Amino acid sequence: MVVELEQPGVRGGVRQLGLPVKLGRTPGAHNRLPGPALGEHTEQVLAEAGYTTEQIAELLDSGAAAGAASSQQATTLRA
Repeated sequence: MVVELEQPGVRGGVRQLGLPVKLGRTPGAHNRLPGPALGEHTEQVLAEAGYTTEQIAELLDSGAAAGAASSQQATTLRA
């Protein structure tokens, strides 16, 4: 019921729920990919929301938005 996935920057992996229902003809599968890093998609989401490259740079530089965290920060946040 619980599966463990390798997650970059996290010691011991990440535990998440597996599939609660097991069907013979249509077996499901859980996502075996690690989750995104903190802030990994910030620039993409802001661009899709209509922000220009310059506006995104200003948001990141000012600290109003956070970009991808370093692996050291990610480890600290999850520990």
